[in-house]
Amino acid sequence: MLSGQRHMLNGLCHMLNGKCHMLSGQCHMLDGQCQVLSGQCHMLSWQRHMLNGLCHMQNGQCHMLDRQCHMLSGQCHMLSKQCHMLTQLQAASTLDAILGSFCIFRYE
Repeated sequence: MLSGQRHMLNGLCHMLNGKCHMLSGQCHMLDGQCQVLSGQCHMLSWQRHMLNGLCHMQNGQCHMLDRQCHMLSGQCHMLSKQCHMLTQLQAASTLDAILGSFCIFRYE
């Protein structure tokens, strides 16, 4: 974080002066962090929630609103999408300069 600003690697969603801004699409504030509503899972109180409202983990179980979701080897899977836990900063990957653990949906 630089100057109290949080930036998404994709350059779309960022926080500026405590407000959430985005160039295109939708931007969402969650737990004081700016998230893009496009398949990102944010760790909050040991619960993983997909911001797109599809797949989320709650109380150690994987739930989904309109499709089948299941837990496999501690990961949340749904159909052709796989939810991976990132416990370290992935500068060359999807996220950068964002602390904490994130669950990222990757199309396979």
